[in-house]
Parts: sequence; C-alpha cells; structure tokens
Amino acid sequence: MNYEDRWEQIKMLGEGGQGKVFLARKRRGSALDEKRKGLLSAMREITSSMRIDHGDGSQERACDNLVNAIENLRKPDDPDQLAALKVLHRPQDSRDPERAADRIRREMEAMRGLCHPTY
Repeated sequence: MNYEDRWEQIKMLGEGGQGKVFLARKRRGSALDEKRKGLLSAMREITSSMRIDHGDGSQERACDNLVNAIENLRKPDDPDQLAALKVLHRPQDSRDPERAADRIRREMEAMRGLCHPTY
C-alpha cells in the first residue's frame, strides 16, 4: 500500500537531506469525510423542507442544521487525525547518495525506539 492511499498531505513542514516532512491527515474515515457527510445531509434536509412549509418550524431547524454543518466544516481537524509524514528521498536523489542508505538505516533504528504515550 502506498502512503498516499492512507494520508493526504496538507502542507510541507520542512525538508532535509533525507526527505521532506509534511503535515498530513488520515484519508479513510477521516474527520473531514464525516464533516462533508454532515453538510450533505443538512443540504438535503433544507432542500426538502423548502418545498412545503408545514408551519412547524422545520424550515428554521433545517437552516440551523445547515449553518451548524458549515461551521463544523470550518473547524480545525481533530488532532487524532493529523500526523507528521516523512517522505524519504530515493538514495540517488539525496544530498549524499554514498551514505544515504546508512543514514536511512540509522534513522529507522532510532524510530524503532520511539513510543508515543497515546499508543
């Protein structure tokens, strides 16, 4: 599986001799997908409620739901859906191709020793 199947790159955070680091968002089941579904649902509700005024406040509730869905879409992403994604250069494209494979090996060893308190 390619990393692009799981992660959407939002913006580049930095670049070094071994690769680039991006702020990334999980693709599948992401909070943004849920927000889009909520917006679509609210738009359907308002469209259907505008056809007939039942006099029961349903149009006003539908408008409120649409406003809430739009505001929810504009909220920042859930931090649990965000990550730093490091995309390594191919060894031949790195600043020092002769030592690139060794540098990557050392970085992988260092990463194996890391443990985030949440996981």
